[in-house]
Amino acid sequence: MKTTLVTINIGLNNNPFTAQEIAQNFQELYTNRGAIVETFEGLGEYVQNPEPTLVIKISTDLKSFIWWKSEVRDFTAIYTQECIPVRVDSTDADGITIRKQELIFNPEYTGERYEFDEKYFITEPTTKINQ
Repeated sequence: MKTTLVTINIGLNNNPFTAQEIAQNFQELYTNRGAIVETFEGLGEYVQNPEPTLVIKISTDLKSFIWWKSEVRDFTAIYTQECIPVRVDSTDADGITIRKQELIFNPEYTGERYEFDEKYFITEPTTKINQ
């Protein structure tokens, strides 16, 4: 069985939703599809400015990186983000893990496009959000 761990970082500074509201939204979207969703708050950085960031971890046995890119592209508009970084680690039945990661831009964004940078991606945040 293929398992997938998806990690998404969503900035909160320019977001019309609170961390708790976003966390609830992800719970509703994915737990009824059999996924395990955990949400955490961390402190990230965007364009050299500190930014509170929601870190979402989704464990599932479904979906490809291309599917997740499409989902995250939709989230850029919903959560008013210029871009959202996503990492997808897929492990096959033989235990081989393939990692794909990308900075997904809002289709309306026309500014400078950055590359995914590991040093700005939060994977181990400190505060778990209670759902």
